[in-house]
Amino acid sequence: MIYLAARNLAPSGFSVFGVFWGAFGLVAGAAFGLLQETTREVRSMQYLDVLPDGSRIHPLRAAALVGVAAAVVIAGSAPLWSGRMFVEARWLSVGLLSVGLAGFCLHATLMGMLAGMNRWTQYGALMVTDAVIRVAVAAGTFVVGWGLVGFLWATVAGSVAWLIMLAASPTTRVAARLLTPGSTATFLRGAAHSITAAGASAILVMGFPVLLKLTSDELGARGGVVILAVTLTRAPLLVPLTAMQEISSPISSTKAPTGFGRCCRRRR
Repeated sequence: MIYLAARNLAPSGFSVFGVFWGAFGLVAGAAFGLLQETTREVRSMQYLDVLPDGSRIHPLRAAALVGVAAAVVIAGSAPLWSGRMFVEARWLSVGLLSVGLAGFCLHATLMGMLAGMNRWTQYGALMVTDAVIRVAVAAGTFVVGWGLVGFLWATVAGSVAWLIMLAASPTTRVAARLLTPGSTATFLRGAAHSITAAGASAILVMGFPVLLKLTSDELGARGGVVILAVTLTRAPLLVPLTAMQEISSPISSTKAPTGFGRCCRRRR
């Protein structure tokens, strides 16, 4: 998608796209904290002989609350920062960023539920579906000549991948209906810590275009060239590593559950 945008847009236009791409990558990277927290919640159930009494939580519903709240915060605060951040298609960018993040919160949570249940085929299919949708929209934009607006849409288009997987995969629907022990408040507290940690990582991986724009009066063509150069040198290494980092928590808990399981049994 970056290649198509660089070929299709002028350097000044690519700088605008690069800032939006970085902004969405930053907030979506933070939302991956929901994946990690959901994976832990779902997987921990496998090491309990009997589920504890008490309330149950539906992780997807909790993620919907987080997504809606985040979208409202972004849209509500947009007059304070969007004029400096998005120099073209300002309100479209704000709308896509808000709605795209809300959808991605559900996307990340569903990935966590699949990982917690060891449904790696569906997990991988969800990741691939996200990427394919983005590339398809970007390719269509390139062919039709939709320009900057098309690439803005392509950036967030993958946020609907979770809906496609729910419609196409019975296994995914089973995972999506899963309930975990605990209250919504407990889940959200854990998710807040995970989101904070994931957000710090996302700043390092995706935050450069945003930070460059915030510290510059005008990027222009030169800024577009700098963003493209940095992206092309960092993305081939950092993006795959970041994607694999998101499954490190489920893999770790798969290989070392014994102590946790014994602890839970002793407490009972």
